[in-house]
Amino acid sequence: EAQKQREVELQQQNQASGSRGQCARAVYDYDATADDELGFREGEIVYNVEQLDPGCPAAPPMAPPLPQAPAQNDMGENYAVALFEYVAAEEGELSFEEGEYVTHIEFLSDDWWEGANKHGEFGLFPSNFVKLQK
Repeated sequence: EAQKQREVELQQQNQASGSRGQCARAVYDYDATADDELGFREGEIVYNVEQLDPGCPAAPPMAPPLPQAPAQNDMGENYAVALFEYVAAEEGELSFEEGEYVTHIEFLSDDWWEGANKHGEFGLFPSNFVKLQK
């Protein structure tokens, strides 16, 4: 909840300034060790990212982990694998990560389905962000 509030505050600040700059989603937690460093948690979005030392090697891109299927009895009648990350834009929508299984899917229309993510949250999502498995 605090992370969502922090993201909303950053988005509001960036919208007010008219620029979000380069942004990145944290892959790992990082605790700042100096006054000029920024601490963040895995999954947080960091805005206005810039590489200060061009000679500093960047971490190689990581391949996304292969999705692991939940136990058959936990998936419901219909389930899918996310082709892309989806961040809920409104209350009642479902966020999920690329490669994540979305389970217990109900087909509300051709464009919008309802289902559950790996955190047990339930909501609407665009059908073109997932590939139906069953």
